[in-house]
Formats: sequence, structure tokens, C-alpha cells
Amino acid sequence: MRLSGQAAIITGAARGIGRAIAEAFANEGAELLLVDSLDLVEQTAREVSAGKRRVLAYPLDLRDTDKFADLVKYAFEAFGKIDILVNNAGVCKRNYLADLTEEKWDWHFDINVKAMFFLSKSVVAGMIEKGIKGRIINTASVMAKIGEAGFAAYTATKHAILGFGRCLAFEMAPHGIRVNAVCPGIVDTDMERQIDVEIAKQEGKSPAEVRKRYEALIPLGRYARPTDIARMALFLASEDSDYLTGQAINVCGGMVMY
Repeated sequence: MRLSGQAAIITGAARGIGRAIAEAFANEGAELLLVDSLDLVEQTAREVSAGKRRVLAYPLDLRDTDKFADLVKYAFEAFGKIDILVNNAGVCKRNYLADLTEEKWDWHFDINVKAMFFLSKSVVAGMIEKGIKGRIINTASVMAKIGEAGFAAYTATKHAILGFGRCLAFEMAPHGIRVNAVCPGIVDTDMERQIDVEIAKQEGKSPAEVRKRYEALIPLGRYARPTDIARMALFLASEDSDYLTGQAINVCGGMVMY
């Protein structure tokens, strides 16, 4: 098993990509602390564990950054170490500039960027103190490399994730801590389906029409599955990627090819 004896924190882990990453890590032997604001995270932890792995739930609104020190302390006490941090939690809404308020802008940055920054800072401090050659994996997006009307706030956060991760990769390299990002394309999750519904309402179309339009932009012809992203996260968490750091890897069916 590629992650046997490893301990990981995964944010946004109750459903979608985060849950798929949790399942992939647990199947490869990791112990997990699943963090999410959704009550569903308790159920997810039970189902991912299925009596085979120690999988703990930690309900937390990731805007409560003052509680991150307690979160990291809990993880170190529970597992004795943290080998892997997956900053996966993220939010997205379609708002054109005319309707993009400061509140909506801050909502995107608080969850997508500030949470990543504060949690990474706490976790790497513990890794360095204990001499752990850890891995930080950030969920970005192909929107960090392209753009689309109506998604300025979301896209700005994903650019920030890549910039932060590259700088952190330089700082952590002397400690043997690797920092990489996964850049999903369009992923078939509850969040994406809700976005399709919102776009359909705004444009007077059906969600099926919106989906068909986006699928036409993907050379492989389909939305990604959460498991597609989870397999890349597993690769970046394992020794198979031990010579990679500061990278932002597209998992998008060819939607972006650089």
C-alpha cells in the first residue's frame, strides 16, 4: 500500500473531490482527519473508514482560521504526526463584475485562499519541528491558467493558490517537504451541477444544454469524475512523485494542454 503508516488531513472532505481523495488515501493505508463545514463529514468518515482505517471527522467552518491551531494540535495528538495535507476545500459562484460585491469576493478568498494559507502555515511548522518530509497538495483549477466571463473571483483565488504554492515549494524544499497542485477541469460534483443550474437560469437554457456546451470544450468528451482527481492526488502524496515540487498538474481531459 502506497500510504501505509501515513497520516493526512483533507479539507472539503465531506463529498465530491475531497471524499474521493479520502477514499483513495484510505484504500492505500492512510489514516485520515476529514475537515468540512458540512455535517455530512461525520457520515463520510464512517463510510470511508468502513472499520478498516482510522478516519476521524473534524467539523469546522474554514473561515474560522483562529481554530486552525486546535485542529492541527488535534491531528498531531491523534496520529503522532501529519505526513500529508490536502487543501481541497473550495467554493465557486458565477458573478459578473457588475454583480460581484466585496462580500462575494471575500467569501471566495476566505475559503479558497486564506484557509489554505493559515492551515499550511500551521501544518508545516509541525512537520519541520518533527523532521517530517511531508507533502502539501492544493486543489487549484484549470481556471488558474485560463479564464471565463463571470468567474473573476473564483479564478483569482485559483491563481493565488498556484502562486502561493510555488513560493512555498521553494521555502519547504530544504526541509524535504514537497508542495504541488492539482488543476481539475470541469468535475461532475454537486457543486458543478449547481453551477450548471445557475448558468442555465441566467441564460434561459436547460442544465443539460449547459453541460453539453461545456463537454464540447473537452477533447475527451466528458466531465471529470472525482476519482480522476483523486488518483492524481494519490500520486502526488506517494513516493512515486518524490522528485516533483512546485508543479500544477492539469487533470482536465485535454481542456488545457500546458
